[in-house]
Amino acid sequence: MDVLQDRGKDRHMAAEATQEENPLVKSRCEELQEENLEMGNVTDGFEGIMYRAMEEAQKRKKLAKEIQTF
Repeated sequence: MDVLQDRGKDRHMAAEATQEENPLVKSRCEELQEENLEMGNVTDGFEGIMYRAMEEAQKRKKLAKEIQTF
């Protein structure tokens, strides 16, 4: 009988620990989601810069070919 009571107490303590831990986990999850969105914005900006740089390189390459034909 004591074993059953001990197990019941253990389950109760585990439930309490989980309830205390849940807000911390939720808060950390929200922080990570915000960081993920921020990194996405940084990546989007970088991709835009790279795209424009590649376009500029293509324009310069085309211009160089046109100059060589003169």
